[in-house]
Amino acid sequence: MVSGQKNRFAIVIDQSSETVKAGLERVYNWNTTNANQDLHNLINSIRVICTGHDNRNQDMYNMVQVCKNMFLSRQEDHVSIENHSKDSKSYCETYETCETYNAG
Repeated sequence: MVSGQKNRFAIVIDQSSETVKAGLERVYNWNTTNANQDLHNLINSIRVICTGHDNRNQDMYNMVQVCKNMFLSRQEDHVSIENHSKDSKSYCETYETCETYNAG
């Protein structure tokens, strides 16, 4: 099993572009990932490099986005009062859900 995982690790590294390989060397835990040939961490690191998105702060990002949408929301001319009201309530509910989730 360990040998198979090391083979898969080597295959993923070999098939990666030079840009991704250079990015891997700058990843926080690369030395440990490389020494242990941890395939799971390798795939996550490649995902972060390719998408430019690190989801460790996703909860905070979501909260900021909800607050931004809620505070900057205004009724557009083409939006009915009912739809604007639904959107506003949705922002508030999402905020409350995030606040409860982060507190617990």
